[in-house]
Amino acid sequence: MDTLRSRIEGIIIDFDGTLAGVSHVVSPRVRAAIAQANDKVKISLCTGRPYKFVTAHARDLGLETLHVAEGGARVVDRNGKIYWEKTIDPKSVRALFAIASEEGMDFLAQIDGIDRFDWAPPTEGTFPAMAHVVMHAQERARTETVLARVQAGVPDVHAILTHYQEDEASPVMWGADITAADANKQHALLHLARIEGLDLKNFMAIGDGYNDFPLLMACGFKVAMGNAVPELKAIADYVAPTVDEDGMAEVIEKFVLHQ
Repeated sequence: MDTLRSRIEGIIIDFDGTLAGVSHVVSPRVRAAIAQANDKVKISLCTGRPYKFVTAHARDLGLETLHVAEGGARVVDRNGKIYWEKTIDPKSVRALFAIASEEGMDFLAQIDGIDRFDWAPPTEGTFPAMAHVVMHAQERARTETVLARVQAGVPDVHAILTHYQEDEASPVMWGADITAADANKQHALLHLARIEGLDLKNFMAIGDGYNDFPLLMACGFKVAMGNAVPELKAIADYVAPTVDEDGMAEVIEKFVLHQ
């Protein structure tokens, strides 16, 4: 592991709770660390956020590599060109929406690179292809029950627990994070690595949530944030300070910049 730390070739970074906190603003220290590291290693974002959100932040941070968006359903460049994607079967989308309606959960659909909280499938006919949907509730136990129902009853999807906080005034929300069966963060990173000719064994992955398990498992050096869920910390090679303590910057300074 010490040898790997000395030859990290790239960094894969989750967004919420890792790169930025509930303000969604990347701190000056993290920005500075990324700017310095960008001259030394490849840096990619890997998040459940829609691809237009991802590309905007990639351009803002000067990251010219490929990135993973929408929970692992799309690989895109900073200009929004899609290099790989896997969408959910429309029949499965209808089934997921029906479950959310029955359970009284909010249904987030990502369509054309943006979040849509107001979407519902038409009674008849087709609708835009979507690669990532999330069912939201404030109660973890309730969300886990619905998650189990999805995993047991909706074919050809990958469903995993997630949590986030929209802003400092909002409660923590729990969600069933859903993509097509072969489209989690690990699958997408394998496609990204193939396209760019990368060896992920030499990459460092950094995350904080349950949906970051596939992200960390894809890379050779696993980092959990100090605010990460306990189960993610348990598989990490290193636990960084929290996002509010600029843990992302500390990791880059320590393992990439060797400061």
